[in-house]
Amino acid sequence: MTASWSGDEWQDYCRELLAARHGAHYQPVPDTVAGDWGIEGYTSSGTVYQCYAPEEPLTTDQLYEKHRDKMTADLGKLRKNVAEIASLVAPAEIECWVLLVPRVEDKKILEHAAKKAAEIRAMQLPGISHAFVVRVHTSADFPTERRQLDEALCIAIPEIDVGTEDDIAMLAAGDELDVQTLDDKLTRLLANGREDDLPVLRAEFLRFYVEGRQLEEWVRRHHPGLWERWQHSREGVKRTLKTTQLTAQDLPRERLGSVLKVLDESAASALPKLMSTDATSLAWGTISSWLIECPLDFSEAIDV
Repeated sequence: MTASWSGDEWQDYCRELLAARHGAHYQPVPDTVAGDWGIEGYTSSGTVYQCYAPEEPLTTDQLYEKHRDKMTADLGKLRKNVAEIASLVAPAEIECWVLLVPRVEDKKILEHAAKKAAEIRAMQLPGISHAFVVRVHTSADFPTERRQLDEALCIAIPEIDVGTEDDIAMLAAGDELDVQTLDDKLTRLLANGREDDLPVLRAEFLRFYVEGRQLEEWVRRHHPGLWERWQHSREGVKRTLKTTQLTAQDLPRERLGSVLKVLDESAASALPKLMSTDATSLAWGTISSWLIECPLDFSEAIDV
């Protein structure tokens, strides 16, 4: 799953990473006065950073084009405002300009970076080093800083409001979710003769779904590094579902319990500072989402 960052969210996250790496040697640059100089901040050693998160989803080609155009435009701003920027970085020279993005898919952007760096070196601009380079980094280039940020966190998630019974009923009656698919699967969970309990069970799983979505969104906004870790862990569980569904011999309720256990453990491992009840809520929310969206099923033929 590709994280969809807003510009402000990515900027805030990058500032945390850069502050963790450089400490007092990093200075963010506000863009509210005198316009945008094409930089997010700079270090006392002459590295200049710019943060950029294009709106997803994007194909590999589209992502490259977004990165290329952003790099070209902002290096143009660097040249135009070099006197002002160099005065900030002084007495160091500007040695490196870094574009910090959520992901990179095509090495062509590195070729473009090398080309633009060579162009700027050839201009011999005052304040820019003769060894000036352009780099493209992601958060993966900050493993130590990400661990530091995660270890410093003690997550206290506010109480989640999933709405009233009427809100859940409206969700079930709407077109947003495939409730019929959910009903078909939940029917297999119910003991024979208890089909009348289906509306109650459906409402419970829809509550799990809403709560799980809200919990994930809160973690994504406030702790994006941990959110990425949870997404990676959850996708790992999801990749095993098809194989295990073809080979498992459990009853539906046993199948549900085994998948829930793995997800609960994955949430607790990926988010160690999370309260156990919140980790379990994320697991139940994922189960509900997968029952609605099809990754998790109970086959009548083998009763998984």
